Amino acid sequence: MVGPVWNEAVGEVDRALDPLGMNRVTDRLLNDLLLGITTVTPRARYYSFYTWVVHSIGQQKSTSFQQFRSQFYDMERAFMMACVAHEHDDAGQGRNHNAISGSEKGRRIWNESRERISMDFSYFGHRLGGYGQYYQGSISNLGLIEVPKDAAFEDPTLLGLKVAEAFDNVVDRSRLRKRVFGRKHVTKEVLAKFGKEVCLCRLRDNGAEDRDVLRGLFFGSLPGMKPNDYDIR
Repeated sequence: MVGPVWNEAVGEVDRALDPLGMNRVTDRLLNDLLLGITTVTPRARYYSFYTWVVHSIGQQKSTSFQQFRSQFYDMERAFMMACVAHEHDDAGQGRNHNAISGSEKGRRIWNESRERISMDFSYFGHRLGGYGQYYQGSISNLGLIEVPKDAAFEDPTLLGLKVAEAFDNVVDRSRLRKRVFGRKHVTKEVLAKFGKEVCLCRLRDNGAEDRDVLRGLFFGSLPGMKPNDYDIR
């Protein structure tokens, strides 16, 4: 019996080829071994920030998805500008400020603005920002959010509350919550001070309240996680 043979020559090309289909195996293994982590969700602090935003909006008694979407977009825009501010601050030099959702527009706004920044610009095509575009499915797969029956939008689960509360401690430490969120204009000085505490790059620091919580989440050791196959792995 004749074994498998090539039915035509494979010429040399500059692009990557996968004639044996091994990428399909890789993709399946990654989904099983890294539940909730994908190639487009590279910043761990977004898991705590986005869960915190969902929780914060729910506490404000928003009643419609339109309100939820508008508030989410506004809060992520302020957070994005705080990360951009930290990138421009001396304290943020040499740190990782890649993959900040909407930062291309944010950097342009920062460079074009003087002391105060108007917070009414569009920074992302998706109306739920980077959350809706990249992270929403991953956060749901990790069991941090759910959509209750007859609800207009999602709520954090009990597990999600632990993650949200950890990031809330980060925000509280800055003492700038009311001077950043819900404002039509925010000064560069305030954004820089806020970014120094909450920026995505600050997760690596020992004082980051959400660091250990996220580590427990990703490694399946966070108290409250259900004993499923993911926890065992």
